[in-house]
Amino acid sequence: MRRRDPTEEALNALSELRRQPDPEPLRAFLSNRSNLVAAKAAKIAGDLGIVELVPDLAAAFHRLMA
Repeated sequence: MRRRDPTEEALNALSELRRQPDPEPLRAFLSNRSNLVAAKAAKIAGDLGIVELVPDLAAAFHRLMA
């Protein structure tokens, strides 16, 4: 039996958010410890033009660059 991968599950959940954009779940994904998850959340936020997430995007960038 295969173990559940939390990163893979988060990436799949993000794919669903592209269809129903909501900034709150994206905000949570931006603070995910996985850089892959945060990057996908940032891409979706940018593609959808969700400007209210700019502070969260900046915080994620600084956290991941450290």
